Amino acid sequence: MPPINRSPLIRTGLLRDFTAALRQQMYFWGHDVMHPDGNLLVKRGMVKTASAGLKGTSCYAIDWQDGRIHLHGSCAGWHSMAGTSFLYIRPLARCFHWHGEQPVIPGEWTTDLLDSPDPESLYQSSLPFLEWWLDYERWISSQYPPSYREDCHRKLKSVPKTRPWLPPAAALQWLDLFLTAPCQLDRARRFSR
Repeated sequence: MPPINRSPLIRTGLLRDFTAALRQQMYFWGHDVMHPDGNLLVKRGMVKTASAGLKGTSCYAIDWQDGRIHLHGSCAGWHSMAGTSFLYIRPLARCFHWHGEQPVIPGEWTTDLLDSPDPESLYQSSLPFLEWWLDYERWISSQYPPSYREDCHRKLKSVPKTRPWLPPAAALQWLDLFLTAPCQLDRARRFSR
């Protein structure tokens, strides 16, 4: 991995792009759980449990960097064992800090435990989640040809009222730069040109 050169002042527009990337990625994870080879999240080590919140849904979790990654259909994030947690809520299309002692229960996120801090603080809290995400996608790339994610992207394009983000290869390049060199990164709409 290249040395990390993180910006002292992350731009708000980059966080909006990161949020759009998460929206797309959640669709991809939905395909991963239904893969013909079996549930890829489980194959990669995540533990599947019934969701404590929304009925008929599942939660996937794995320990990561002094915390725990949680994936649900309506939210995803990294819950810190000793600090600020990161949370993306899909129905709100936003990222937050989560201040609950326990991981969020889907559909039960109370506003007194959420906040939208300054962009730099939100960026910093997202880094463990982003590092896990990139690690997971590198694993996907090692197991399946690029056509697998390209097919997920193509299917997303066919869903009514959706706005796909960058194509998979460009998305991973953008996310890697968001992690390692955000001060040198263009907004996604200019990145893929």
